[in-house]
Amino acid sequence: MLAGVHLHAELLDAAGRAGNALTFTCVPSGAGRRIGLDRNLDGVSDTKP
Repeated sequence: MLAGVHLHAELLDAAGRAGNALTFTCVPSGAGRRIGLDRNLDGVSDTKP
């Protein structure tokens, strides 16, 4: 696993080597917090009991 701050080009270079992979997880702008905290999309934060 990579640690620290890396340039985009460095990550792509590392991913191009045998046995490595690079995955991007993307969400619509402004929706990240909602998607991350309401996984079942019922409008209630999954972090609350």
